Amino acid sequence: RYGIRVTVAEVRKTILSGLGGGEGDDEVIDLAEVVAILIIPELLKLARQVEYGPLRRKEREEFQSDWEYRDYMERFEIADARMPDPDMLRLVLQNILQDVTGSTEPRPLDRELIRDIFAAYGEHELVENVEIIDEMIAAAASPPDEGGKNDGTTGTPAQMFDLAAFARALTYDVQLYDCDVETRLSTHYYDVMGTNHSTKVENKSCCGKCLSRCGKEDARGSVSTAGRDSAPDDRGGTIHVVSDDDCFWEGRAGSTSVYRDGKPDSLPASMLTDPPTVPEHSTENDEERAESSNGAACQGDVKEVERTFTFAAIDYIAGTYRNKIFVVLLWVCGLATYFAYLYEFNSEFGDLNCESYTEAAKHFGCQIANGIIHWFMIMLELSIMGTIFICLSSLGNSIYHVSIIASLFGIGAVATFIIVPFAMEFETFFFSTIKQVDQLGMRMIYWISFLLGCTILVMQTVSLLRSIAPSEVFTRHPKIARRFAPPIAVAESKMKQAAAFKLKRLLENAAGIHQRSDADDSQHINQRSAIQTTYGKALLRYQQDATANCQYEEVGGMLWFIRNWRSGNLHNEEGIFLSSQILAGNVAQIIVCLFVLVLAIDMYYTSIQNEDATDDQIVGDFAPETWMVLAAVTIGLGYGFISAVHITAAYLPSTVSTTLQFRCGVIPSLKNPCEFQIFRFGQDTISLLFGGIFWGAFYSALSVAVLIGSIVFLSVWQLTASFMWGLYARILGLLISVSLKLLLLLFLRSAYYSAFYRKKPAEANLVMVILESWGIALTTGFMLGRSLMLILSTTLNIGRIDRPFLAPGANRVGKRNGPGLHLDFYPVCFRKAILCVEAHRHPYVERLGCMYMMKLRFGERFARTSGSIWRLLFVFALMPWLRRYRIFARPELEDENDDFEGAKWKEGRKLPPPKQRYSVSVSSSVGPQLGIMQDDASAAAPTETTEVDDADDICAVKSENVALKAEIDHLKAELARVDIRNNGLTRNIVEVAADHDKEGPE
Repeated sequence: RYGIRVTVAEVRKTILSGLGGGEGDDEVIDLAEVVAILIIPELLKLARQVEYGPLRRKEREEFQSDWEYRDYMERFEIADARMPDPDMLRLVLQNILQDVTGSTEPRPLDRELIRDIFAAYGEHELVENVEIIDEMIAAAASPPDEGGKNDGTTGTPAQMFDLAAFARALTYDVQLYDCDVETRLSTHYYDVMGTNHSTKVENKSCCGKCLSRCGKEDARGSVSTAGRDSAPDDRGGTIHVVSDDDCFWEGRAGSTSVYRDGKPDSLPASMLTDPPTVPEHSTENDEERAESSNGAACQGDVKEVERTFTFAAIDYIAGTYRNKIFVVLLWVCGLATYFAYLYEFNSEFGDLNCESYTEAAKHFGCQIANGIIHWFMIMLELSIMGTIFICLSSLGNSIYHVSIIASLFGIGAVATFIIVPFAMEFETFFFSTIKQVDQLGMRMIYWISFLLGCTILVMQTVSLLRSIAPSEVFTRHPKIARRFAPPIAVAESKMKQAAAFKLKRLLENAAGIHQRSDADDSQHINQRSAIQTTYGKALLRYQQDATANCQYEEVGGMLWFIRNWRSGNLHNEEGIFLSSQILAGNVAQIIVCLFVLVLAIDMYYTSIQNEDATDDQIVGDFAPETWMVLAAVTIGLGYGFISAVHITAAYLPSTVSTTLQFRCGVIPSLKNPCEFQIFRFGQDTISLLFGGIFWGAFYSALSVAVLIGSIVFLSVWQLTASFMWGLYARILGLLISVSLKLLLLLFLRSAYYSAFYRKKPAEANLVMVILESWGIALTTGFMLGRSLMLILSTTLNIGRIDRPFLAPGANRVGKRNGPGLHLDFYPVCFRKAILCVEAHRHPYVERLGCMYMMKLRFGERFARTSGSIWRLLFVFALMPWLRRYRIFARPELEDENDDFEGAKWKEGRKLPPPKQRYSVSVSSSVGPQLGIMQDDASAAAPTETTEVDDADDICAVKSENVALKAEIDHLKAELARVDIRNNGLTRNIVEVAADHDKEGPE
């Protein structure tokens, strides 16, 4: 995604060791830990409100110009709308205290309390890790000037586990992340690295100075990083903002801080560089602490990263180009240029002379050879010319660097391939620029190619002016600087806002479940100790909401798409990133619409001009008249034009709808491994998407035009008119008869039937015999109508490769989940393209990438293991239902004698299903259905089914299952606490026995 050169060992040593469970070969980052990583910025916002209060809105007098004030207000409104409720932190703290101590009152933060928290939330492997526990206590400790102490050195007051301590523990190790980047017009890579280039510098020591290509070192030795607010350096100094020509738009766009208003401009250097203070009673000796301090000082420097060359200007998967509109217009321009100058030139080059073969077999073999040669020449022509045109014209369109030379090469390529062929006429071996001005459609293609080329030249000229303009112009005029900001950086800034919006909503929804749980009296279950815990009540309420209180929102359609596009919600709330390939294909479909329309107009005027000549040539009574052909062609092309417009208008809303269906699980992805493997395999097939979208619209419009035109022509041609109108009369009579039948059956159905059962068997049987006898002739018309409907539906859906047309069973030859052949694989390619974009540009993936880069660059200065554990506990307390996904990834956390369902995910191990009191089958991807209840005693015997008439019974059964599981978890936690106390007593007994042996037998 970012082109950073990194090894697997570096990932394990940095990212996995701090954000996951360790740096071992079998370590993973499970879903619960992923959520804990994602909510780091939200936790920083919560901690900021706890310490400094809500955001303060600045006044107009604090700004030098109206534009700066409007820019600030726009960013302030975005930030304020994405600020989570500070009461959420208090709610989670109270849940933890209630589940662990039985009271919401703050308790002294010591080792025993941390161990009880670990036991309550199932992290038994951390109970005896004294080093982690001491570091977690030190993380929550108050700074020295606030009078707090770490955790309980003899004679000193212990740190209380209150709201302020909880906020410090959650965020002490992630202070390097600046929440202002969410409203800043910049890329994730720049937010972390302070540059768009590699930060690696030759001959630089471990503890040396950091110097980036977008930063300048000042006289004091600190680094000036473009586009950043003032921040501390390693010695407690300040990093000043200095922006050079290559990074001016990041430094100028959104330079006024929003989240830091009311907060110190710089944080204490010790908070950013020094590890937490380890309590004096730690087992670590002085020599080890000295070595770790020296290591921390060396690790305090940022890690240099090296970017590898990815040809960002043509990286359509990750979307690292500078301007998406440029990419779309470039591909459409290349398509128009191909049809204008290359499509029909030298089409017979290299063909064999098949007329010399008199035998049919040899003649057919010669034609096959000519077909191979023909397509091979097309491959060479497009591969060579197309690749050269796209690659050279894309120079200067990279998000990472804009070079004057690259922009000049791009301008020259566009002028050579587009402008020169339009202005001059000549022939070469590969193409011809001689114009066919007698054809209206070709004249349209020439002008489309020329106008698109001029538009691309204007874009490249603007990019060139941005490269050669003095940086002082943009420094003095930030409004102009923002106008020159790359559009892809604007899109990425909206992705940051979307991630903040979605995660705020996620946290609020989770908190709402706890609040509804507190208001619920648990009427459907008996009062048990486990259900009185916030953990159990939240699980119960979550299950109830999933079965009975699901809320759905209708999305999709042209009006919904336009409304959300105009309001910006599609980008800054949903975080939709449209693929440039799909957009280019959609714009190419507009050319199809124009071509069909122009073709209809051209044929209309041509027919009128040749009317007299045609009449003279007509011989015979059955020859069609001119107006017949004219009417058929005009009406057919009119319907073809409407079909092309419909297909063109439906693609973008369908793309957005499919993306949202993948996200919410309507279209299964990760939860259906067999089908998902189809999407993961063969990503090169996405290259067929652009051509498939274009030609699909063309063939669909052509098929509709031929079908409708043929019907119209047969209806007016004197040879077939009488038959067609007779057929229409029969069809109309059939429709009237069927309508009378349906009207009669409306009365008979209510009188004779009740669902699947008959009220009057004799009368119902007699009516059934009558209808079946009548159906022998009636179905003749029905099948004819069905054939016409299927043919028409097929022609309309030829260009709709965005959705499957054939049913799942009819679309595949071979095994459903095994090897086979897709009859219509273009919808699969379309969904592959969507998933490719989601894998790189989903708001959550973007934020994960940002956090991974922060960890990779800053090492131990960002996201230590102790802080990650605090955030993981926050996730468990707020969203206890994520516990099951942690056991999926880490089966060792579950007891060996526990038949937990998730254990079957462990490689090489498949346990029997869980022995629950009842089991409810789930047979739909949308929601649970009514199933069959099964008792424990009859699990091995033939099952006895029972009809269930009320969905509330199912809800009660599922709620009881959740209650039983919560009670089991509660008992496990109590048992873990007892084991901890027993281990403590055992250690004391061993120490007393050892002292007794030293003193002697007495």
